[in-house]
Amino acid sequence: MPQFLSITEAADELTEQTGQPVKPRQISALLYDRELRADYCPKIGHRHVIMEDYLPEIARIMRRKGWLRREVASDLERRGVKVLLEVKQ
Repeated sequence: MPQFLSITEAADELTEQTGQPVKPRQISALLYDRELRADYCPKIGHRHVIMEDYLPEIARIMRRKGWLRREVASDLERRGVKVLLEVKQ
């Protein structure tokens, strides 16, 4: 069964994953501008919830809009991802 997060929880999780501040208002703006898929962000009662599996796509959209900076090697290394950099001379 999919795990659902509130908008605030999704913003907190994205902040943790990206190391950059994400405000719930930014996610709400994406919802109301119809930039997020309704099937991954259904409305339950009077509130939207976000499928946890959809967070990487939300981060991608936020980067495209310039709300998050693109990841660089130091960001990935901080998260424990090994990065091989090729230096051209």
